[in-house]
Amino acid sequence: MIESLNKIIAKLEQLPESEQERIAMILLKEVENPEFKAVYSTFSLENQPFVGMWKDRAEMQNSSDWVRQLRRKQWQG
Repeated sequence: MIESLNKIIAKLEQLPESEQERIAMILLKEVENPEFKAVYSTFSLENQPFVGMWKDRAEMQNSSDWVRQLRRKQWQG
């Protein structure tokens, strides 16, 4: 993600200053949009229905063991 942002910044820096300002204004307007804020400010993993869905399964009591066994099966064929 950082690499992508750096590429975007490098491209923006190649533009004339007036174009940089125009694009900055477009981005700021979008970020200040209430719909944008509603989507990105309220997202939280704790509120997602899939989080904790396996918490009561017996094999998840020791998730490290479960992952270790799963990897062993996959890697040893």
